[in-house]
Amino acid sequence: MNTKTYRKIATLVTTAAIAFGGLVTAQSASAEVTSAPASESYTVADYRDYLLETDAATLQQFDQLDSTDQSKFVELMQDPNFLQAAFNSTGDSLPDGLEIVNSSGESRIAEHSQTPGERVTYLTWAETDMNLFGITMVTLRMEMDYTVSGTSVTAVNRYEAFVVRNINPLTTITLDANSAYPSGGTALHTAVFGYNLGPIEDLSVQIGSIKGQITAQYTGLYTTSWAKV
Repeated sequence: MNTKTYRKIATLVTTAAIAFGGLVTAQSASAEVTSAPASESYTVADYRDYLLETDAATLQQFDQLDSTDQSKFVELMQDPNFLQAAFNSTGDSLPDGLEIVNSSGESRIAEHSQTPGERVTYLTWAETDMNLFGITMVTLRMEMDYTVSGTSVTAVNRYEAFVVRNINPLTTITLDANSAYPSGGTALHTAVFGYNLGPIEDLSVQIGSIKGQITAQYTGLYTTSWAKV
């Protein structure tokens, strides 16, 4: 990242930090944020340079947008108010241009023992994508493996939650909580991700949090959900 671009990002984060009430790493933000001066705004050219260095496939997608959508895309990705609304949106309350796609699959049997009690190990997963103008900005993923004996979940063997993708250089996503445990005939995996503007020059503004959950049954069937915290 060149010095000029770094300075622009620092200005944006500083402006948001002041508007949201200081240097924030874990508090709810609700105030409207005043934009950075136009001369310090992150531009389409800045973002193209970033993608050229980091993600050629996304650069191709970005270049397929017309100039109006490119400008709007870059404007929104640095707007804390839009990002806060986007990360905290559920159902039909999505800002214009944004799409949220949640996905999962059928559980997969990793191990099947024919010993008494019929021990079976299942693999489960869940993802959520945040798409802006058809381009996937963020992908979050959870995975859990658990073992069943008869009609009881006997153990959670592995559980992970991680960021697959984040192509907004102005933001970071943190894993703030991650836990899983067996409970009778079910296994429960919960993860909480925080969405932050920054950090840069030690400034970070938390825009929102989202909780993912996998609830798996001894039968191998499972449900998933994503919701704002």
